[in-house]
Amino acid sequence: MKQDCQCKHADHQHGTHLAYKIDKCRCADCTTAATTYERNRRHSIVYGRYDVGRVDAEPVREHIRFLMENGISVKRTAQLTGLSTSTVGAIIWGRHERGHAPYPRVFKDTAEKILAVKPTLENMAPGHVIDGTGTSRRLQALVAIGWSQSRLGERLGIAISNMQGIVSGRPVTVGKALAVKALFDELWNQPQVGADHRSKIAANRARNYAQARGWLPPMAWDEDTIDDPAFVPDLQARNDPSALIEDVEFLVRTGVGLESILARTGYKKQDSLERLLHRAGRGDLIFAMKRGLDVGAAA
Repeated sequence: MKQDCQCKHADHQHGTHLAYKIDKCRCADCTTAATTYERNRRHSIVYGRYDVGRVDAEPVREHIRFLMENGISVKRTAQLTGLSTSTVGAIIWGRHERGHAPYPRVFKDTAEKILAVKPTLENMAPGHVIDGTGTSRRLQALVAIGWSQSRLGERLGIAISNMQGIVSGRPVTVGKALAVKALFDELWNQPQVGADHRSKIAANRARNYAQARGWLPPMAWDEDTIDDPAFVPDLQARNDPSALIEDVEFLVRTGVGLESILARTGYKKQDSLERLLHRAGRGDLIFAMKRGLDVGAAA
């Protein structure tokens, strides 16, 4: 007897094993489809080729907990993966309204999407509050090269009354941290000297203010370490980077790729190494490193 689809979440078509199993349709087409499906399933199991399309949920659960500990909520994970909040939540807590404990297995596609989410600043919710070390260091560095706090506040849309707290290192939202990072990336190599008497005074005052407090300029920091509260830059090594530059030059000449150069010199980010080379006036190395050229050909 032919039975119409009874499922609330899908439109099962006749002539399929789903219509036979879920909708209880016993028409000839659905019965044949169910028989064929079961025969193929058993055959695949015997030969070890049967794939249920699900994987162990525990590593996925651990990753969700790891993301939560690092400022990415279940709701945010759902937004980043395109999954529903209930789907991500069920992996952690189960579905109490249905009496289900956390599922032991999840679909492969669901697992892959969740495991691909990393606890980066860009993935965190804009309103999540984080440590303000990196944000304050970036602002202090810009003040050290002549950008006044009032001008920086104008660029960021932050009232001057709130700037002092941020510059001094208080916790900030992810949104503010990203805005400061973007501004720092734009201005780090644009020291201010002033175009008129008033702006010159403001730039000098900013530099003196920073110097009196021991604030370091942008060149003192690498992107790998500026957000680490425990890191203290080795200024002496930065003043004499000749050994490192020799290593980079050797690696470029021997045809080593950019990723290998970063790994062998201990740099995690390309920007950090390029900044050091820029300080040393080795734009030729930056050019050669990016394009895989011999140093002589880049000169």
